[in-house]
Amino acid sequence: MLEVWKIGTVIHWVFRVFAVLAAVRVISENRNPYRTLAWVFALIAFPVLGCIGYLVAGRTLSWRTMRRSQTSTEFPYTRRILMERARSNNTPNLDLRLTHFLTRPNQPPFTYHNAVSVLQNGVETFPSIFEAISEAKHHVHLEYYTIENDQIGNQLRQLLIDKAQQGVQVRVLYDAIGSNRLKPTFIESLKLAGVEIAAFLPIRFPFPSSKINYHDHRKMVIVDGQVGFIGGLNFGDQYMTGGKHFASWRDTHLRIAGEAVYLLQELFFTDWGFVTGRDLITDDYFPVCSQAERCWVQVTPNGPAAGQRLIYESFFEFITHAEKRVYITTPYFIPEDALVAALASTALSGVDVRILLPHFPDRRIVQWAGRSYYDRLLKAGVKIYEYHAGFLHAKVLLVDDAISSVGTANLDIRSMEINFEVNAMIYDSEICRKLTNDFFADLKQSLLISSVHWNKRSLAARFAESFARLF
Repeated sequence: MLEVWKIGTVIHWVFRVFAVLAAVRVISENRNPYRTLAWVFALIAFPVLGCIGYLVAGRTLSWRTMRRSQTSTEFPYTRRILMERARSNNTPNLDLRLTHFLTRPNQPPFTYHNAVSVLQNGVETFPSIFEAISEAKHHVHLEYYTIENDQIGNQLRQLLIDKAQQGVQVRVLYDAIGSNRLKPTFIESLKLAGVEIAAFLPIRFPFPSSKINYHDHRKMVIVDGQVGFIGGLNFGDQYMTGGKHFASWRDTHLRIAGEAVYLLQELFFTDWGFVTGRDLITDDYFPVCSQAERCWVQVTPNGPAAGQRLIYESFFEFITHAEKRVYITTPYFIPEDALVAALASTALSGVDVRILLPHFPDRRIVQWAGRSYYDRLLKAGVKIYEYHAGFLHAKVLLVDDAISSVGTANLDIRSMEINFEVNAMIYDSEICRKLTNDFFADLKQSLLISSVHWNKRSLAARFAESFARLF
């Protein structure tokens, strides 16, 4: 009995020492002060649980991994291609300060010769993607957070196998956590057909790894370097039907043909090189663009490496420069305080600020955390709606009459700081008008949250929101 007590004491002190060392490391990393304080409190007050949580979700990627993962936000290859072909030398007609911000050296280049189509829900998105893949002549590149082993997933698998057997180069990059339900037989069948496929930051259990907290949340398809797709839809039946838990699935995707596909292509090769260690980028994957239509597009990535919060920075600038309206659709809403302040001050200045969120969540604790921000925003005059017709998964930002953002980033801390994300920033009045019409159509199936009603919610609901936000 005495020996057991001694072993327990040793283990207890090992955890305490590790907790102190971990707390020192968290403080030295100069993180967000609120999250630093939360980690230090958890590690010191609850050393065992705190250490386990820190090992799984608290550590940053190693310096070496972080350096290799740095996305080429400057897109040097695409810049060279555009310069050599004398394309996209100007900038869209925007506010002078905003133009200066968007043309900084670390910002992606503008592309002009593009045709952009808005695809609503799986019924429009999947047929368009499958049609483009079926017409591929040279290569198909996919980078996806989730690929399911179901009807849609297997339809994609068979199509990729067919193209590979026809001699088309096919490469697939999938997130190890987001696609963890993929069976080995699914992956092996692609490899046997000649498809190159790799997992992004695979986790090798049973050892805790900092990788488990970092996800490749990007959703991109590039076909022959001429057509690309980007947006909120993963490959799976639930993204078409709503699955077992929702009456429907509301999402937004884009089909882009033109120069902006160069940016998607270079981003894919950067991620492919990070995962596989192979640099395959050549001019063969950047064919001459013959697109006659004109639409300004920037492809903006986000990642956990230093200086790569480009989507967050762009959102902040768009919101603070708004003169008429800011419309936001997002399934997850846990913004940083600075972004909340920007939304509140923009509304107080007379701008029409509206936020559309799901009423039926896929993660209840995330909804509680998001609702903890309602009070401050409602008091500032922000209009908040909750969508009742199914699960809302679209990620769209609209500002005034000419700025639109569609992509993979949610308005939450994970998307803005931890995940690898990508959004298309579009500076075009016609696309903005189309997305605005879709936004108001969604509002017809939503409920406006009133301050009077919101203030009557129970104490239990208030506590759940506060706890979820802290957690």
